[in-house]
Amino acid sequence: MPQKDFKIVLSRKGFDSASGGCASPIFPNGRFVSLPINYEPGSPSQYCQIRTGVGLPGSEMGEVVEQLSGGVIGRERFAHLDPDLDANAIPRLSGWRGAFGQCETAQVHLANQGVGIGDVFLFHGWFREVEMDRAGRWRFRPGSPNLNVIFGWLQVGEVINLERTSASEAIKRFPWLNDHPHLHFPTGVVLKPTAHAIYLAAEQLELPGVPTGRLPGWGVFRSFTPRLVLTAPRATGRSTWKLPMWFKGDGQRPWLTQYPRPDWWTDVEDGVLLQPTGRQGQEAVLDSRGRPEAGAWLAAVIGDWMGGES
Repeated sequence: MPQKDFKIVLSRKGFDSASGGCASPIFPNGRFVSLPINYEPGSPSQYCQIRTGVGLPGSEMGEVVEQLSGGVIGRERFAHLDPDLDANAIPRLSGWRGAFGQCETAQVHLANQGVGIGDVFLFHGWFREVEMDRAGRWRFRPGSPNLNVIFGWLQVGEVINLERTSASEAIKRFPWLNDHPHLHFPTGVVLKPTAHAIYLAAEQLELPGVPTGRLPGWGVFRSFTPRLVLTAPRATGRSTWKLPMWFKGDGQRPWLTQYPRPDWWTDVEDGVLLQPTGRQGQEAVLDSRGRPEAGAWLAAVIGDWMGGES
């Protein structure tokens, strides 16, 4: 039976102003894909080896990254393919499931919030519409808005604590995890503080009030839809979000972690605006206790999988 209470983790991933220096693309055919950050230590996959599934000429990862970054990140560079949610991105071994690794301060925050089995990550990042220029190269469409968009999800089915389990032990137990970059950090990479885990996806999504088996436990959204956009309509910056009213904390319900200040939240007619100041942590956790709407909302969002409606 699905657990009554669970946590939603809004997890910021992919290219941003600090890593990559540009947005991830929304393509003219409505497909969109998060560009994984460039991180050389231990990453087993080059950008040119990663398939996007966009289906347009010149839309494979190496070309897209090289062109949108203005050549700063070349197609032969190594990508930190994490979260790893698309079965078709690289060749897979039998039994493969989606997985997400986290370490250092961000993992400390997840552990302190008790994030574990049954909790759901919603991965989001910076996106803009792109188009082909006359030379046949991708560029950001002039005037296209900067948006914060949910691009994938993972419900936790198991957690590998890499503080107590070695990479070789994890790969022996789950051979299909051998491609995951968090199992290939070289000896010289020291994690400070020592905190490191990989979250393995559940086979099927299980949420209170939602029929089991209707949706997979992980995936990426293929087609852009407004329901996946966190940025508020007509917002001047992508970090101003519009969320359902029940996201807001009060005396009975805990606040979304990283965003605990009441003055950052403003009630509007059909929801709530979140307008934080400064840059917040990667992982923001919302406890579903006292929020009976959470399961149905997640199912509606994830129901947009492959562009379908829930």
